[in-house]
Amino acid sequence: MVYTTDFSLKIHTANETLFKTVMNKIYSYNMKIEFQTPSKNSMIISVLFPTLNVNRKVHPTTTQFSTPTTSEHLHAVHPSNYHFIMDEPDKCKENPFLVFMVPVAPHQVDARNAIRSTWGNESTVQGKTILTLFLVGLPGGEPKRTQEELKEESLQHRDLIQSNFVDSYFNLTIKTMVIMDWLATRCPQANYSMKVDSDMFINVNNLITLLLRPDTPRENYITGLLMSDRPVVRNKDSKWYVSEELYPEATYPPYLLGMGYVFSSDLPGKLVNISKYIKPFNIEDAYIGACLKQLGLEPSHPPDSSQFGIYMGEYNRDNFLRVITTILESPDQLIKIWNDMFCKSCLLVCVLILINILFLYFTATIIERRKWLKLLKEPGNHRLAYPQNYEFILDLPEKCEQQKPFVVVIVPVAPENVEARNAIRITWGSERLVRDKVVLVLFLLGSRSGNKSLQEQLHNESQTFQDVIQSNFQDTYRNLTIKTLVMMDWLSKKCQQASYAVKVDADVLLNVKNLIYMLVNLKTLQHNYITGLVVTGNTVVRDPYNKFYIPHDVYSRSSYPPYPLGMCYIFSLDLPQKILHISRQVRPIFIEDAYIGMCLRRLGIAPKKPPNIGQFVVRPPEHFDHCYYSKLIAILTSSCPQLVSYWVDVQSSSKSASDRSMSCQKWFLVCILVPGTLFLLYLTYNPSSPVWTQGHREPIPYPIAENYSTEEPGLYHVAYPRNYKFLIDQSDICEEQKPYIVIVVPVPPWDVDARNGIRNTWGAERVVEGKVVLVLFLVGLNSGDDAETLQRQLYNENLQYKDILQSNFQDSYRNLTIKTMVMMEWLSKKCQQASYAVKVDADVLLMMKNLINMLVSLSTIKTNYMTGLVWYESPVIRDPSNRFFLPYDIYDRNAYPPYPLGMCYIISLDLPQQFLQQSKKIRPIYIEDAYLGMLLEKIGVVPTKPTNMDQFVVSPPVYNRCYYSGLIAVLTANTNQMTSFWTDIHSTSKPC
Repeated sequence: MVYTTDFSLKIHTANETLFKTVMNKIYSYNMKIEFQTPSKNSMIISVLFPTLNVNRKVHPTTTQFSTPTTSEHLHAVHPSNYHFIMDEPDKCKENPFLVFMVPVAPHQVDARNAIRSTWGNESTVQGKTILTLFLVGLPGGEPKRTQEELKEESLQHRDLIQSNFVDSYFNLTIKTMVIMDWLATRCPQANYSMKVDSDMFINVNNLITLLLRPDTPRENYITGLLMSDRPVVRNKDSKWYVSEELYPEATYPPYLLGMGYVFSSDLPGKLVNISKYIKPFNIEDAYIGACLKQLGLEPSHPPDSSQFGIYMGEYNRDNFLRVITTILESPDQLIKIWNDMFCKSCLLVCVLILINILFLYFTATIIERRKWLKLLKEPGNHRLAYPQNYEFILDLPEKCEQQKPFVVVIVPVAPENVEARNAIRITWGSERLVRDKVVLVLFLLGSRSGNKSLQEQLHNESQTFQDVIQSNFQDTYRNLTIKTLVMMDWLSKKCQQASYAVKVDADVLLNVKNLIYMLVNLKTLQHNYITGLVVTGNTVVRDPYNKFYIPHDVYSRSSYPPYPLGMCYIFSLDLPQKILHISRQVRPIFIEDAYIGMCLRRLGIAPKKPPNIGQFVVRPPEHFDHCYYSKLIAILTSSCPQLVSYWVDVQSSSKSASDRSMSCQKWFLVCILVPGTLFLLYLTYNPSSPVWTQGHREPIPYPIAENYSTEEPGLYHVAYPRNYKFLIDQSDICEEQKPYIVIVVPVPPWDVDARNGIRNTWGAERVVEGKVVLVLFLVGLNSGDDAETLQRQLYNENLQYKDILQSNFQDSYRNLTIKTMVMMEWLSKKCQQASYAVKVDADVLLMMKNLINMLVSLSTIKTNYMTGLVWYESPVIRDPSNRFFLPYDIYDRNAYPPYPLGMCYIISLDLPQQFLQQSKKIRPIYIEDAYLGMLLEKIGVVPTKPTNMDQFVVSPPVYNRCYYSGLIAVLTANTNQMTSFWTDIHSTSKPC
């Protein structure tokens, strides 16, 4: 193991002139960086290449690298520009036959562990030694913390290699060339190597069989999924865009798809050497193809090309046994498939274990059996350690005070069951405001003694979602009663301002709308109220082998008092304190819902049957039925995927439960109308009528951008106004939620990471300072070969979250003004009942509480109001090489009218309609925020400076928690950084 503490990349130059020459040769994705002086360009260079220290004066030095020649500094891709921070230089001493090199992001520990436990765990196959290593770059987000975690992981597994380039999608070419450099310098003795992505399934046995074939070359050999005559993408809006300057040819030379290709050990050194003379571009697998072409080599066709697959579709064991590679969806899927495929080899071991178990069972003595029965009958095994002084490890003491919920839903769940928590968070747990009632969903956990790793994960999860409560009792099935009483304790002390509470199991599908409807229809706020699926006369189990067994001396009655079944019950907030008080007189048993019934009887309170007891279902029907499920309040599900699937289906209609019920009962009317309509059409049929003769139009599988004007917008204007339509809409959401403020986030359709980052951070804050906040994402149409696939994904994403607006303009940087005006159209038609609207970019960290406080402090709701980071006398750019260039014949003034910067601005809801009216008189330019300034000037409105202009930051300083917590809007570098900052700011354990 080798660790290098020097994170900076030292540049060796004879003088500053040469340094400038070198830096002018560096290219990044979509951008050529012209270096003039270190002081002016240090910020740009440090962002793109943080390992280059451009602020220091460079002198000739000596380091662990020999001084490179000028040609070796032609571009940033060449591995000589980087060094290894973590290394395993002696790994190949045992002369492996095959080395797997897996490029993976620093934070993707789940992917690495999945590979380690599956195909990466095979050290010898068919007598051949195999080695698996992972290559990472520098982490983003919280680099110090991630780096320490990487070091610990490296010490544990000894399979991590890290180089000092920034780990990102657009640096994959650097990553690949660093892999080649490591293989050429550390492992030339291996016979073959394979570069394989971290989301891949590898059938190692089939791969070894291929490499051992007599006709497989030992030199100049590389094979995989071969790509030929692939066109170079010139669309600047595509992530696969490559400029003619970087690669002038119209098509790429033959190359192997980067997901996984295997090559002989002589090739890495050759590729590294030839790469000095080939200008780099960001398509890493095509770049390897360009290097091979320069070497005069061509990739080899595999004997069976179907063995290198992309997606196999639905899992079929026989198909996976045949392939060498295929892409999977997740690390969990890799583990499940691997376990299923190779479980047959463990059959003999299982049989032997079964024989041993049977032997132990039949050799158990009568004495041991009697001792066991006696132990079961002892009262101590059916009582619980309650009351005791349990304490909260993770707590949210001010949550109810902040949100003032009408109902708080508590979900008892095992600490390790993060899958169940996430399933609820993205389904019924995401419904924070229903029928104007605030709903708060929290998860209650116990502890797992000695599991520090799990506890750290829970702490991080709590900081991220702010919905986890944990007490220090031991979380087991036998302690469910303790869990319930701890819940009552928390509610009685921390949430008495709510009207009702619900205890619901983690495997229950909850229809929150129907629940709220039931409670609202109670007319008056109830007291001493508890309802659910009430069980009456339930017999006490006396069979010692039953898990619900209770002996006579613990509970002498033959049946329990009435109680609501523990899967889901609702109660008024005066009950928790009463139940806690009476629990001192009624000794707890481990059957938690029956024990609640015992406490209720002692209190003289009978649980009430719900208005419709059929809305609580413990035994679901065999087959899912949309209409049936949409009428329920609570029903058990068999798994998290089933819960998500059923919820999505139930939510797929925007109708209320009563509306859906009515629609499901309209079949009789349809049966009458359809035949009658057909009969009338028959009577009026006339073959010569144009109604019957007009041609049939084929459906368009993917929506296309429409242009309703013959006038071309040109280079500097945009195609607006046009008759753009909404393909995905939330037309009733403002009417349903009645938000105080609606926040619209323009975002590319493919950037689901940005949307999820916002949903999990500031976008999750639905009620702030008593004000309802609505967050929506606005997208246009995607371009490229994957447009149809992306559109399907968008539809599914919207079914899940109900927060996407999509219009049929082409989504691109040059169309940002169209995007803004489409936003104004939607606001003017669909959301005039809100007080304010905010447009905020997807890379902005928004401090919701500060934003609401600023608006509330205005006293009265403003009109003709627009604020943000207001720019005055912003000069019109006349330099044609600048991306914001605008010629005189388009706009002849030297400066734009005042406007708030597009990163984040706030408007009153009377302005969108005025913007739309004036846009018919002023042709829109592509610079969207400046165009709004032109419209404001035409309306006669001057943007208002915010109360504190310093709360809007476009050039953020180094992160400081107390400074950031006082802002309203600040730009971030990426989604991970935004999530990290938001989590830290909302941590209650770190006061300023």
